[in-house]
Amino acid sequence: MIAETGFAAAADDIRAHCEPCLHIFEAGRASGGARGGTRFGGDPDLPRGASWPQSPSCPQPSFFGQIDLAEIRHSPIAKHLPQTGLLSFFADLESFDQDPLGVYVLHIPAGNELEQLSAPEGTASYNPVAVRFEPGVAFTEFDWAWLNELADANPNGDIDALTNRLGAAPWPVMGRLLGYANWPQDDLREELYFREIGRPGQERLRIWRSWPDWEKAKKIADPLANGTIYRPWSEQDDANVRWIIDHAAEVDRGVTRWQSLLTIESGKAMNLWINDANAIYFFAPKDLLQHGDFSNVQAVTTQN
Repeated sequence: MIAETGFAAAADDIRAHCEPCLHIFEAGRASGGARGGTRFGGDPDLPRGASWPQSPSCPQPSFFGQIDLAEIRHSPIAKHLPQTGLLSFFADLESFDQDPLGVYVLHIPAGNELEQLSAPEGTASYNPVAVRFEPGVAFTEFDWAWLNELADANPNGDIDALTNRLGAAPWPVMGRLLGYANWPQDDLREELYFREIGRPGQERLRIWRSWPDWEKAKKIADPLANGTIYRPWSEQDDANVRWIIDHAAEVDRGVTRWQSLLTIESGKAMNLWINDANAIYFFAPKDLLQHGDFSNVQAVTTQN
C-alpha cells in the first residue's frame, strides 16, 4: 500500500509512525455466554461477593465492557497487556462534561470465581454486545506537521490516498484496542499531559513550535459581520507559548508517555451515544501498562 500510493522511499518513516492494534466489531447480541467472556455493555462479571466498582473520582460509573485477555494473547498487541484475566472498563456517564472524566479500570486475575452483577439504581447501562477482534494498523493521522513534511519530501506521492488507507478501518468498526486514538483532528494525549502538569487547555498552543511562528499567528485577524475584529491568538498567551517552546523535549516525552488503550464508538449496537455520536478514548501511561498497572487510566471524549 505504501508503494502503491507513491511513498516507497519513505516506507521506514511511515512504519515508524504506525502501531499494531485490534479493530473491534460487533458479533451479535451477547446473551447466555460463559462468565468471564469478552463483551461490551450489559452487566459485568466481577469476583463473587464484590461490590460495584467506584472511587472518589468515579462515584457512579457505568460498565462499558470487559475483555478476556486470554482471547487475544496470540495477537500482535498481546505483549502490551497481561496474558490472562479479565480487563473491565467503567466510566462515569454523568461526568462526560467534566474534566477529567471519572474512570475505573479493573484487571481481575484468572481463577477468580465470577458472578454477574447488575448496575446500581440510577446508573446507565448499555445493550450487551458480543464482539470479534481483527488485527490492524493505526497511525498518527493527527500529526499534521509530519504529514506535511512527508508530502513535501515525496511530491509524487498521493498523501490523501495514504492517509485514507492507513486511517481506515473496515466499516462498521465498533472500537479499537491499543494503537493510536483514531481522532484525526488532535493528538488527544496532549490533553491528558497538559492537564497532568496543571496547564489544562494549553495543548491548543502546541501547534506553534517556534517563536517567529507565534509572532506571525498573533497578527491573524478576521473581520466579523458586526464590524469587530476577531483575533484568535494574542499576547495573553506569550508566557504559555514561551514555556511550551522552551520545554519542547519535555512535552514530547510527556505526551508520548500515554498509550491509547481502548476506544469505544457510539452506536446502535450498545445504544451508546456520546455527544454528537462520538467515542470515548481510554489511555494509560506506558510505564504502568507494561507492569499491568491500570490504576491511572484516563479517558477523553470528543465533540464534532
